[in-house]
Amino acid sequence: RSGRAPEHLSKFQGGLPAGSCACLRLIPTRPDHRARGDRARADRHINLGGRAAHVRYPRRSPPEEPPLLEELGVDFADIWSKTKIVLRPSLREVDERLVEESDLAGPVVFVFLLGGALVLRGKLHFGSIYGFGLTSCVATYALLNLMAESEGGVTFAAVASFLGYCLLPVVLLAVAALVVAPTSAAGQALAGLAVLASTCTATRLFEAKLHMRHQRYLVAYPLALIYSCFVLITIF
Repeated sequence: RSGRAPEHLSKFQGGLPAGSCACLRLIPTRPDHRARGDRARADRHINLGGRAAHVRYPRRSPPEEPPLLEELGVDFADIWSKTKIVLRPSLREVDERLVEESDLAGPVVFVFLLGGALVLRGKLHFGSIYGFGLTSCVATYALLNLMAESEGGVTFAAVASFLGYCLLPVVLLAVAALVVAPTSAAGQALAGLAVLASTCTATRLFEAKLHMRHQRYLVAYPLALIYSCFVLITIF
């Protein structure tokens, strides 16, 4: 319809001539898909009385999500560092940074490897491994918290993590039993070395976690009993 333009339109870019009609039209344009690395923008053209104004509306990109393994708390560098400590047992003190965080990814893998090695010998001991492993974790957790002098003590996850990582020598014994008879002299010597290596490494980890160097022999005794039972399960 003809008539004067409204006052709020007459202020847009110098106004419109009297007697003309105001027409507002939005024309969407196609987004440019070639520049995928830049921010996506939607263009709009506003036409008022033959004059065009170019308006851009920025579109925010979605936030980057962390990897799934990072959300689950799986750190391969930390797993490999703890595995190297078990593979190279010594009497030196453990770096306290390695015992600050406890993960269960490595222990779960070692438990499955132990059960799988026994399956290759025709022995199904998954129930015995899981049952005795859980009982050992509960007993060690209660004992260490009674012996700990610090107020924080040790968490159940840390106990399960350390006991599981130190199970690696027993896993190697189960693999060696596929070649060497476990009841022979060589098999018994390997069994004794597996108990010694697992006990020594587990004692060092708990000693560094709880600062119990003066009580390390009291900690080592129940740990030696635990890994001796695992070795008996492996041999027989």
